[in-house]
Amino acid sequence: VHESSANAQLKNSLRENALHKPDQKVGLESLWTLACLDGFDETLADKLLNSPNPAIRAWTVRLVGDTGNPSKEMAHRLDKFAEKEPELEVRQQLACTAARFPPAQAMPIINANINRNIDSTDPFIPMLWWWAVEKHSIAGREEVMKRFVRPSLLKSKVATEALLTR
Repeated sequence: VHESSANAQLKNSLRENALHKPDQKVGLESLWTLACLDGFDETLADKLLNSPNPAIRAWTVRLVGDTGNPSKEMAHRLDKFAEKEPELEVRQQLACTAARFPPAQAMPIINANINRNIDSTDPFIPMLWWWAVEKHSIAGREEVMKRFVRPSLLKSKVATEALLTR
């Protein structure tokens, strides 16, 4: 009993560090340790996606992706998050994580970023989005096609130059 109480105190301390420490190193190390102790969950992830620290947001997306199959609520949260995320490093992780999700959860995230057209001049991230789409193009063909028949897609440089040409 004493050991589990100490473990709970440690996890609470690590959560607080990940959520509120302005020092990126302390926040990230706390998040990583918490994940190793099975103290990372979607409730915490939801809060961490609001972190002012892009590295914390990116690692939160990564850790949610490590589950391979987030809840419908978390997948929807990541879709909304993807529509507004300003930092390239976080969008890179969103692309990599979307490739690991089931198609129905991945394609809204992918679509959100393709339609934003924010990464059209980056030399690498359009290919990460392509990789995510390509991963789902066979098993998730219906999900992919739902997104790729929309006229709005033709307004996206990422879509017309990096995705549709492939």
